[in-house]
Amino acid sequence: MVRLARLSSVKENNLDALPVRTASVFSDEHIRALNSMSQTKIVEENEYLFKEGVKADRIYLVQSGSVKLYRLLSEDAASTLALYFEGDLFGEADPKSKTVQHCRALALERTIVSEIMQKDINSYVREDGSFAEAYAAWSGLMNRITQSKFRDFLHYGKSGALCALLLRLSNTYAGETDGKRYINKRITNAEMAEMISATRESVNRLLGDLRNKKVISMIEGRIVLDDISYLRKVCNCDNCPLEICRM
Repeated sequence: MVRLARLSSVKENNLDALPVRTASVFSDEHIRALNSMSQTKIVEENEYLFKEGVKADRIYLVQSGSVKLYRLLSEDAASTLALYFEGDLFGEADPKSKTVQHCRALALERTIVSEIMQKDINSYVREDGSFAEAYAAWSGLMNRITQSKFRDFLHYGKSGALCALLLRLSNTYAGETDGKRYINKRITNAEMAEMISATRESVNRLLGDLRNKKVISMIEGRIVLDDISYLRKVCNCDNCPLEICRM
């Protein structure tokens, strides 16, 4: 049996082990400017940064911690849309600030974010051409991430969506031992079901099939990807860059 080295949670990982941050398209000067026009907000574990229906008039830069963006489908069902970590910038990129939030942002741990008002972003865009280019690149990156997830969910069924999710999670919570990649966080089947809008029973069955085919294995509660080429084949992987292939 392959034995993993001591497994650390995402809180213990350094930044290089997290997915490429969505704010990486901005220069250090741009980040300093965003922080200077922001207000700091602390959100405790399992508290909401925002809920659906509130005005979407700001974006958020995660300084520490992690946030789950999800949408309620019914009283007892939800769909996870994205996970954000330190160095990620997220939010509605609406210059007119006329939209409202259609999802919820939940802190998965004690999280500190910088809130930047959209009106201040608009002023900075008009004043600084290089920031305007970076802001457009960020907006495009967020759209590409969303589109790639829709592709996973819509084109190749639940099996393809789950295989794609395992690849995304292995990039999001990166771990490697003996040349094999593993997901360096305990993810429940119910959590994975929310991430691909499936039932827990479906995920149970699909994971069982992958284990039987020796595509994945479980060690110390973590999922090890034993046959990445199989996962890529099932989901018709496009070999997206790491800033796209993330949860």
